[in-house]
Amino acid sequence: MLQDWLSCKLREPTPYKNFKLFEIDEKVQVDQRIKSYVIELLKDARFDLKIFQTLASRLGWTEAAKLLSNILPKTQKMRKGFFGEVLACAVLVEFFGYVIPVKKWRYAISSDQSLPGTDAIAIEKQGGAISEICFVESKTRTTSDTSASIDGYKQLKEDYSQKIPDMVFFVLSRLKETKDPLLDDFANYAYDRRDLPDMETFCLSLTWDFDAWTETILSNLEEETGDTSFPRLRVKRIRIKNLTNHIKELFEAIGVEVLSDDD
Repeated sequence: MLQDWLSCKLREPTPYKNFKLFEIDEKVQVDQRIKSYVIELLKDARFDLKIFQTLASRLGWTEAAKLLSNILPKTQKMRKGFFGEVLACAVLVEFFGYVIPVKKWRYAISSDQSLPGTDAIAIEKQGGAISEICFVESKTRTTSDTSASIDGYKQLKEDYSQKIPDMVFFVLSRLKETKDPLLDDFANYAYDRRDLPDMETFCLSLTWDFDAWTETILSNLEEETGDTSFPRLRVKRIRIKNLTNHIKELFEAIGVEVLSDDD
């Protein structure tokens, strides 16, 4: 569905030597079909919709919706960055074929709850085995901010530099709880990760209002990313027109108020 709305291409040639740049732009204006799909993505990021479908099959849609409204976390406000995180993960899945084994926000009880710093871990599999572990950080801006890309990269480096990064331990714990088939493979990586550096990558997703975007954001990032001791970096630059209004409307559709700050 995202491919009906967005296009994605690798910029070649590129002036940037320290990262690959994928440019993601709108092919069409946001219509009701696209809005409905993104609303489902936002809901699914906060609550496993398969559980709702199971309830609906037994109780009916109306009763299931009533029950769901009572048991969902009572989050009244969310930062705009929540939209960017959800979109970044959806792009990785739908355009690049990654798997997001754990959706972090399903474990948040409140909007200000502390969660692991890295936004997500995405996994690529080949022949049934894990071939890549991608640390994902997202930044979302509706106004000019030429340093946000640097902030995002610093967050990736800070989390990655831990012996076992918080997000790796978080994902490992959730996979163990759910007895996920990925558990053994991911556990082997987690405990031996210093011996498997080629498996690891960084993804920095930059979701910007179209009119607020400037190439300075990337040139500043280029100056920050010359250290080859960290995983190779891929940047997903996403530009969306009228981003503020879209986020407000989408959040209202799931019963959430937008906090004034970005993330």
